[in-house]
Amino acid sequence: MSLGTPSTQPSTLHEPDATLLVEFEDADPRNPINFSSAKKWVITITACGFTGITGAAISSYNLGVPTMVEDLHCSYFAATVGLSLYPLGFGIVPLFTSSLSEEFGRFPIYIVSTFSFMLMHVMTALQVPPHTIVGGCAN
Repeated sequence: MSLGTPSTQPSTLHEPDATLLVEFEDADPRNPINFSSAKKWVITITACGFTGITGAAISSYNLGVPTMVEDLHCSYFAATVGLSLYPLGFGIVPLFTSSLSEEFGRFPIYIVSTFSFMLMHVMTALQVPPHTIVGGCAN
């Protein structure tokens, strides 16, 4: 079977390259083609918003690194630990959370992750001893 050729038979472990074709009934509301234009735009704007927020989050941390080095009397290396752990989280966290979306669906995972993202930024902004932002920046 070549790639790109739809298969009407279910794939098995013996055919790892089998293509799975998802078909919808006519006028099925779960079919993305049948979504209203408003729903499609909401999905697109939400995806763009999350992408922008992700970029802004790492940029905001990066802008504060020189201030952390000066105010917390730590090395540049210690201040950039958080900057280095952020992309590492992009690689490691999905290894553990991808199965959760299969079990509970994507919507609850998005809600929990958005709330956690917001909570972590609030906790960072309200740190009483500022050296707790970066564990390596202790006096």
